[in-house]
Amino acid sequence: MIIGTQRSGSNLLRLMLNQCEEIEAPHPPHILQIFQPLMQAYQQVFGKIFFTELVRDICDYVNVNPVRWQNFNCVSAEVIQHCKTETVVAIFNAIYTLKAQQKQAKYWCCKSMANLYFIPEIERENLQPFYIHLIRDGRDVAASFKNAIVGDKHVYFLAKQWQKEQQLAEEYGHEFAPERYVQIKYEDFIHNPQTTLEPVLNRLGIAWTQNILEYFKGDEAKSTAASGTMWSNVVNPVDRNNKNTFIKTLSESEIQLYETIAAHTLIKFGYGVEPNVKKNISETEIEFFKLENEIMKTNARNQHTTDVKSRSEQEKTLLNIRQKLSNGILSMEQTERL
Repeated sequence: MIIGTQRSGSNLLRLMLNQCEEIEAPHPPHILQIFQPLMQAYQQVFGKIFFTELVRDICDYVNVNPVRWQNFNCVSAEVIQHCKTETVVAIFNAIYTLKAQQKQAKYWCCKSMANLYFIPEIERENLQPFYIHLIRDGRDVAASFKNAIVGDKHVYFLAKQWQKEQQLAEEYGHEFAPERYVQIKYEDFIHNPQTTLEPVLNRLGIAWTQNILEYFKGDEAKSTAASGTMWSNVVNPVDRNNKNTFIKTLSESEIQLYETIAAHTLIKFGYGVEPNVKKNISETEIEFFKLENEIMKTNARNQHTTDVKSRSEQEKTLLNIRQKLSNGILSMEQTERL
């Protein structure tokens, strides 16, 4: 599992790993992030049959992923057969296992980086995954998010998120899986992919091949790039100069604000910060940042029409699922009042 913060090169890493015969690394539908918070609602609404409904809905959601899983149809009956427990983690594991079996791969890889929030649940299910904590300069992450359809857009919230997720990934990695946790810095990774990745592959018993660097020629890369502008660069070779982009894309005030919040974490991971960065942030400013953030998110959706279209089917599926659960809970509450 690749953990950390999005916009850190995880698609590049995923596509390289996917070049290995032993690894199947499809584009993630973010199963845990979306459905783990809905688990209790399914239990409330559907009672004894909740798991069947949950598996069916997750399969429907996976099947309309913006980047379609090639030659794979998620069938609920097959997934249920592969589940050892009635949990979202078990469903997640079963779906990825079935996808890996299709390729006859030894491992599957999920790059849904928000999985880090569910490491306790993952460990309780005894999946024992190998965690790759992918770290990129948070200011470059913020610059990338500002150009993407997903995520927050204001550097205040992006800095808070990046700092929290680096700390949590490291904390959980050391707490739950010290022998199954490694850190990779994005800047080292793009500078020399083989030197960075080969030790990780060796630990998995996988040999490095030059084919890994040919990721951009593969069908998975082409399918990913065609599904949204935010992934368009994955059909290009590694750009070794893709770092310190924030210097040109963020304003001086944005950089100062970011460093005020995340300076300690930036320094910890070896990223340079201007000395004596200090700025008091008032509650009034934070409220203003919230308004700006919402406006920027709306503008991003309006600008990225291709990405919106590619996500529309999955968003509609999720909307219908949430509406179904909401109506079920509302109906239960009405019955209780009667």
